[in-house]
Amino acid sequence: MRVIQLRSMESRSAISRAVERERSLLTCAAPASDNLNFGRAVVDGFKLTHGFCGVFSTADAEDTSSALTEIAGKDQACFAAKNTCSRLGFENTSGIYVCASPDSDFSAPCLNVAQALRQTVLETCPGAVGGFSGQVFTAAGHNFIIAFANSNDPTNTKPSSYTPFGPNGDPLLKCKATITADGSMKCKTPL
Repeated sequence: MRVIQLRSMESRSAISRAVERERSLLTCAAPASDNLNFGRAVVDGFKLTHGFCGVFSTADAEDTSSALTEIAGKDQACFAAKNTCSRLGFENTSGIYVCASPDSDFSAPCLNVAQALRQTVLETCPGAVGGFSGQVFTAAGHNFIIAFANSNDPTNTKPSSYTPFGPNGDPLLKCKATITADGSMKCKTPL
């Protein structure tokens, strides 16, 4: 954590503004619509409501981890226009997507998206062997997806446009999942 150095002559309001500025840099908050308290877990600034495993053409776990690391290292916002999807990154045949709700654009730090996917989908959906896919929804209706990707396709190709289950094999886990109070994703209903 950075130390805020202030001259002794600065006013309390200047100190308050400096502290708030530092807090905003540390939290990398998601858009205000995702920070509403709906009684769901907050994972890296997003209110997450539910998710799915195994509903898309599959990705490879090792390649997905590499793609998430690359996305997390981007010092920029990840964006999707309302009612569209955007492929944020990929490794071989594994892609990371964000899909905006029909009501609003999505924009948030790429680091937060990568960490939310790593903590939920990547921790829950992969099996011991074979491919996997997963999706998690925010309270604002946006969703983050790990699924098959073809680097020759445009970045706005929706993951649902690929025929399941692709070159990475059938998913071992197919379920509807809930988000627990600690921010983890737990399969509840088999699909």
